[in-house]
Amino acid sequence: MAYNGTFARAAFMASASLLGTIAAMPALAQTTAPAADAEARGAAGSGTEILVTARKREERLVDVPISITAFGADDIENKQITDLGDVASLSPNVTFQAVGGRNTPSLFIRGVYSTATVGRLATTAVFQDGIYVLGGIGSVNTADVSSIEVLKGPQNAYFGRNTFAGAINLVTADPADYLTGKFEAEATHRGSFNLTGVIEGPLAGDIIRGRLVASANQKAAMYTANDGGALGEETTKQISGTLVIEPSSSLKVRLRAAYQYDKDGPAQTGYLRGSQYGNDCSNRVITGGDAAGNQTEFAVTMPYFCGSIPGLDELGEGVITSNTSFANAFWDDLGGPGNLYNGLVGNSLGLDSLDRAPKLDRFGMARKMLRLSASVDYEISDYLSTVLNVGYNKNDTIVIQDTDRTDEPNVFAAVPAFYEDFSAELRLQSAADRPLRWMLGGNYYNSDTYANFSGDVTYQVRLRDYFPQSTGPVAFSPQGANSETADVWAVFGSVEYDIFDSLTVSGELRYQYDKSRSPSDPEPAIFKDWLPRFIVKYQPTPDWSMYASYSKGVLPGQFNTQYMNATPEQRAEIETILPGSTEVLPSQQLKNYEVGMKQSLYGGKLQWSLALYLMKWANLPSSSAVTGDTLGNNFTALITSGDATFKGVEFEGTIRPADGLTLGWGISWQQGKYDSYTQGLLASGLVLGLRDFEGKHLPRIPDWTGNVTANYEGTLSSEWDWYAGSEVKYTGSAWDSEANIVKTDSFFRVNSRVGVRKGDLSFELFAKNLFNDNSWDFAVRNVAFGEPGALQHPFNGGYQFMQGLYVGAPDKREIGVRVKQKF
Repeated sequence: MAYNGTFARAAFMASASLLGTIAAMPALAQTTAPAADAEARGAAGSGTEILVTARKREERLVDVPISITAFGADDIENKQITDLGDVASLSPNVTFQAVGGRNTPSLFIRGVYSTATVGRLATTAVFQDGIYVLGGIGSVNTADVSSIEVLKGPQNAYFGRNTFAGAINLVTADPADYLTGKFEAEATHRGSFNLTGVIEGPLAGDIIRGRLVASANQKAAMYTANDGGALGEETTKQISGTLVIEPSSSLKVRLRAAYQYDKDGPAQTGYLRGSQYGNDCSNRVITGGDAAGNQTEFAVTMPYFCGSIPGLDELGEGVITSNTSFANAFWDDLGGPGNLYNGLVGNSLGLDSLDRAPKLDRFGMARKMLRLSASVDYEISDYLSTVLNVGYNKNDTIVIQDTDRTDEPNVFAAVPAFYEDFSAELRLQSAADRPLRWMLGGNYYNSDTYANFSGDVTYQVRLRDYFPQSTGPVAFSPQGANSETADVWAVFGSVEYDIFDSLTVSGELRYQYDKSRSPSDPEPAIFKDWLPRFIVKYQPTPDWSMYASYSKGVLPGQFNTQYMNATPEQRAEIETILPGSTEVLPSQQLKNYEVGMKQSLYGGKLQWSLALYLMKWANLPSSSAVTGDTLGNNFTALITSGDATFKGVEFEGTIRPADGLTLGWGISWQQGKYDSYTQGLLASGLVLGLRDFEGKHLPRIPDWTGNVTANYEGTLSSEWDWYAGSEVKYTGSAWDSEANIVKTDSFFRVNSRVGVRKGDLSFELFAKNLFNDNSWDFAVRNVAFGEPGALQHPFNGGYQFMQGLYVGAPDKREIGVRVKQKF
């Protein structure tokens, strides 16, 4: 069910106003006077002080001059936060889109949108215990996580690479100092389930403590392909162990190891061909720039979606489909029986990459991950301490996919990918209770990525109807076309000084030396960057702070891999089609200007924060599928296309208006527009002549997002308590493409639960997507590789890639039960 955007905004503003009215009730103001010191401030809205580590030291949330959404252990458990998709849905101005399922999801903060598939070029980074996780967006879960911090705006000064628009840090739990544990089991009517067991406690007196966590969960298939295959199934098995060694009060050593195995079916995405489900767009006109930069009007000249995007109610679930069987008569006729299976699973081409990859004998994904980390905290004196963090991550993945996501047998691929990284960081820092506080650190990071996201093995029908049919399999050359290695050295530091008790200034600076190599070029690309952040904070009371900040983020330049491997003749043709093509694109830069305010009132019963920001993004890259006389069927080139400006507001908080009742809200608005963006082939054939997208909104990012949450705990009897909770999540409309032709519908999703508890035993009934909203999670313009018979078809006087939309189908309503036993 879709909702009008105006209604949605009005509903959220009404919700916020209601919460504000409750906050102002005199009865609440009389319960607890504002505290005078840290000990008296004590509880936050949930009764527990909210502490974060956004600046590499533990601080109260209200004291940190950064826009942060924080989740504690109770939030993670009560709101059923299991992955980054759940985190994003409860974090204002954060967008998560699983376009390719869990293999290649996208995570955007503050609208900074990127289609880069290489991990180091993602605009948002994921950390676990402060250690970067390469490829972590689709692979981390919360089975052993005690808190989550969503940091908005560039975080390069402290966290380095990939924190261009922000970072998410998941903090895992330390072992308890007494023997304890828990078991949790849940199951739904659709067949989803989760089993988690935890045991922890002392291993050697007070010196060594340990924690062991094991979990197995499965998300049931939500849709069925037209050939009978299951779509949307996801399975994860994980085990992790943590050791904490504290031989003295001044020394703490922490060791952690985790292994995870994922096996998924094909994603629950579909492709809507404009020629099949759209309209002729004869009355749709787009304003933009021509080749000379003149602003004019352009007609949409190809069947597409002009006016609205048809939904599941109108089209039916049959549009969520893909080929899920290797028994394909078309490819068997061309290459013999078992053609698809032999190439994609049997490795008939004898590629080393497929031999190395996890074994997978169906369409979908298999992934094996190992994460190791160690930290040493040593308090040298009351004034001085040092911290050493070391991390290692290994991620081996194989995806076998029907690339066109239709029932047509047009494009198939096997996509192996291997990620391995190592990092080490040493920090020396002063005590936090002095007027002058400082930190000095050094960091080394090494990564090795092997991937070809077009597929190491592909089957692809002819480009045009007059070409001979392809027989497949074809090994893309070179293998691992998106591979690269990187060595990054950095030194960083910060100085913070209390000019007065209420006025603090701070400066942070990171110098980063990034040496990256592509297998296509023996010479490394060198990127040297200074990454600052400056903050002025005014704190008139201990529980009320205001700040203004400036920060800069950088993404290292991108390798134009296929251009680097092109022959001189091919390069000449590419440069004719895409002037400005180079081997390595310049680094992207993001400058963030931000002001904010945070407050904790009535002994922590009301907490809120507000942030306003303006960001300038320079050197945006873009990619285009290029065809020509010398280029063949599938050639991708990159260019630097332009700049963009973002502005927005984030407002969130919690309130306890009565004993046992906690309400929360998070509302955000953002607007991202291109200042300049020139790309001749971005909408090739769809809007002929349109080349300059100045003033257009960046695609795929909703303008409004928000959530309202409620939790209540009460007493049933002398032995039994009860509780209930709900989250209402809102996602606004978003544009389909840089051309801004059509918008998705806005929508609400609601999760609810009710349970009873007796001591450490609880029983819960829950519902996800309670009202069974079936709006598209996302809609992304792309060429229609699923057109029958060939990839390009005659149109507008030539052969064109037809157009359409990748759409994400939502998880359907699930009703389930959960049992928890602690001991």
